[in-house]
Amino acid sequence: MSETIKYTLWGVAFGLGFPIGSMLLLHFTEHLPHPSGLSGWVACIAQAHAENILLYVVDSAPIWLGLFAYLAGKRQDQNRRLASGLEREVLAKTHSLRQALAEAQQANETIVYLAEHDALTGLLNRPRFERELTRWLDHVQRYRRPAALMFVDLDYFKRVNDTQGHEAGDHYLIEFAAMLRSTFRTTDQIGRLGGDEFVVLMPDSDREQAIAAAEKLLRTLKEATIEIHGVRHAVSVSIGLALAPEHSTRADELIRCADAAMYEAKQAGRAGWRMCTQAQARRDQLPRR
Repeated sequence: MSETIKYTLWGVAFGLGFPIGSMLLLHFTEHLPHPSGLSGWVACIAQAHAENILLYVVDSAPIWLGLFAYLAGKRQDQNRRLASGLEREVLAKTHSLRQALAEAQQANETIVYLAEHDALTGLLNRPRFERELTRWLDHVQRYRRPAALMFVDLDYFKRVNDTQGHEAGDHYLIEFAAMLRSTFRTTDQIGRLGGDEFVVLMPDSDREQAIAAAEKLLRTLKEATIEIHGVRHAVSVSIGLALAPEHSTRADELIRCADAAMYEAKQAGRAGWRMCTQAQARRDQLPRR
């Protein structure tokens, strides 16, 4: 029996990683992981039945193949029946494999989502938000495109927790997150740093646009309430604003700058906004011990 490949289908060559012409005249025993594997080929061909074999492909990675082989011109009817049965089996296993791969992909996407989003509100969590902010700040420096960062802190959230419990507090945070989503642009990135602290990255926004966004949020919340167990709670926030590249082009510094401005807004009576000052920006750029 010759071990040389005389004919091949393009699908076989493609599936094994060979250019179509390169398979011709190859010795298939070169791609068996062990010489003993040759006996499986010979038995399969002699008996005209299906067999599982281990084969090395172009990149030398071994794969299992379902093989059906027979001597040309011998027992054609039996051969066709065996081939038909093997085809059905391959199709069924292919379907099962595709289903398993789809389920694995869906599970992986779920894991990635949970790793990057706040479990309570569904907003970006701190690590993912900081990555987005860093990525955009690279654009700020490379393409001279402005960006604004808004730091939002709920003013009286502690009262909700103290009077109605943490479950009510969670509901309050979920509702507030929905308000943020409906207020800002789809291109803006909203995150929850933790507790009652939220941040909003506003790409392509200068000073005037950042101020307009802060005032819009304050107007929206002034008319809003969140009802929990029949009790309506007002929604009030203190806002700090920081600009890139004016105040910083580093994510950690920009967040600290906006945080400092938010604290000033809270000290000034809450329910308002403050812009980061150059003095605050310089302090945030000092080396940390």
